[in-house]
Amino acid sequence: MKRKNIKTYEEYAVDYELTKDFAQTQLSDNMIKNSYKIKYEKLFVDYLLMKDVVDDITNENINDVIIAIKNNDFDTDSKKFYDSFNKSERLQYLTPYTVEDIKSFKTYKVRGYNIGFAIKRNGDIILVHNNENNIKGIGDLLINKAIEFGGDHLDHFDGYLTGFYKKNGFSLKNNIYFDEQYKPEGWEYERIDIYKPTKSIYAKELNVTVKEFENAEIRYNNGRPDVVYRKLNEI
Repeated sequence: MKRKNIKTYEEYAVDYELTKDFAQTQLSDNMIKNSYKIKYEKLFVDYLLMKDVVDDITNENINDVIIAIKNNDFDTDSKKFYDSFNKSERLQYLTPYTVEDIKSFKTYKVRGYNIGFAIKRNGDIILVHNNENNIKGIGDLLINKAIEFGGDHLDHFDGYLTGFYKKNGFSLKNNIYFDEQYKPEGWEYERIDIYKPTKSIYAKELNVTVKEFENAEIRYNNGRPDVVYRKLNEI
C-alpha cells in the first residue's frame, strides 16, 4: 500500500490539472455558488412544485432502461440534461451549474428518463444521477458507460461512494482534508466508520501514521470526510 501525500486544495488543483483553466473553473464554481445561490433555490422550488403537476406516474420496467443505456439511446440536449439532474430532491448537495456551463460538457441523458451523466472535456465524470424513483440498480451500468464514453477520473466525499467507485476501477490518486470554507449550507454529513474499506480510504487504500489516523477518525466521527480524487485504473 503506497503512502499518499496529503496536499492542500490549491496544490492538488495545480498538480492534477496542470492547466490555467482549472483555476478559472474553480473561481467560476465559487462565484456560481455565491451569486447564483438564491436564483437556483427559487428555480428548484418552482421546479419541485411543478413536478407532481406535469409528470405521469408510471411503473416502467427496469429492462427498458438497461436496454436504452446499453444501446446508447441518449439525448444530448444540454437543457434537457439540466432539467434532468435538477429533478433531484438533494439538489442542495450538488454543484449549481447553469445551462451555459452544461453546454461545455458532453451530456448523456437516457431518452425518456431523468437518468444520466456528464463528462468534462478533461475526462472528469460529473452529475451522475438517477431521478426515477421506480428505477434502481443501474449505478454500475451508468458509471461504466461513462468510462466507455471517455470519462477517466472523478472526485467524491469519502463515505458510501468509496467502495462503489473502487469496485468500478477507480484508484485513489489523492485526498485532502475537509475544508470548512467549502462546506455547503445546511451540511449534515453522517458519521463514517473509518475502519470499513467500503466506507473509507483510511481502512485499506491509504497508508498514514497512527496520529494521522486518529485525527481522521475524529473528523469522520464529526461528519467531516476527506475529499477523494480518483483516476481510472490503467490497463
